Amino acid sequence: MLKYFIAHLFILLFCFHVFGQNKLYVTGKITDANTGKPVEHVHVKAQQQNVLAVSNTKGVYAIVFYRKEYPTLIFSHTTYTTFYEP
Repeated sequence: MLKYFIAHLFILLFCFHVFGQNKLYVTGKITDANTGKPVEHVHVKAQQQNVLAVSNTKGVYAIVFYRKEYPTLIFSHTTYTTFYEP
């Protein structure tokens, strides 16, 4: 019985720790402005943080990073101009 109590307590404390980190979850879809087709292999980076995501074949990306006062996302691709989104 004590083993189950400790396991549940650990899970409960872990949940509070995870939710208390003030993380920001951002998802989106990247498309070409001229054709409207999805763009794959776009690197999405949170500025001044070591967090990187890459868009899939449908142009969809998801990135999780720590919230700052004004986070800036950087979108870069080899055939497109790098874009900064504050």
